[in-house]
Amino acid sequence: VDTSVSQGTPAVSALGSIADSIAAYIDLAQSTLDVAVYNTSNYTIVGAVNDALARGVQVRWIAEGANANFALSALNNGVPVLYRTNSPGSGMHNKFVVIDADDPANAHVLSGSTNFTQGNLFDDPNNLVIVRDQALALAYTLEFEEMWGGSGPQPVPANSRFGEDKTDNTPHRFQVGGTLVESFFSPSDGTTHAIREHLDAAQASIELALFILTENTLRDALLEAHAEGVWVRGVVDDANAPGSDFFTLTSAGIDLYDHSA
Repeated sequence: VDTSVSQGTPAVSALGSIADSIAAYIDLAQSTLDVAVYNTSNYTIVGAVNDALARGVQVRWIAEGANANFALSALNNGVPVLYRTNSPGSGMHNKFVVIDADDPANAHVLSGSTNFTQGNLFDDPNNLVIVRDQALALAYTLEFEEMWGGSGPQPVPANSRFGEDKTDNTPHRFQVGGTLVESFFSPSDGTTHAIREHLDAAQASIELALFILTENTLRDALLEAHAEGVWVRGVVDDANAPGSDFFTLTSAGIDLYDHSA
């Protein structure tokens, strides 16, 4: 990554230290810690969560039941874990952590594309976005508790909502340090429409970094933007995934790189 072209604060490449960074932020937790992560096999992060519990932090964890999540075997028995086990949809695919949501001075959200696994943390290109903002942390807490089934320390599976059962129950627009930040959760919040709106509004450039691209609504938006003179370029991890729009876009002259090639 060439950070010299940044028009703001340059991005930081973690260079294999992303697990330590996640653990360091977990170490900041003083009162509450909510984790919703698709798959976990990293013991450094689990150890940091155990340390948080030991110093009196209330910890709650949601995971996808279809995955191995083998590092959770090292999680302290005092940490309640809710596994999504019902099959509709593609699983509990979140990767986020909420720290001290009720503390305006220490509320953090960790989010992005990174599972807590060896491959995602150390091998695959992934991102981790960290935002210190209470309003955003409270919105993520609402989303967490919709899946958790309540606001208490223990899950209520009878009330939990996943996949198509979820509702659009969180605010979507926030001012963080004077910058507009938008947040949407799938599949309930019209995420595809929100992305499409921003693609349609692009005037100069669109840059993509995606695992796969199969959503035809967004494919069409990219084709239209390209036809209107917007510079579209990006990286896709698997150009040959079932339903991939990669070659439709490159055939139209859009500059996409197949990372798996």
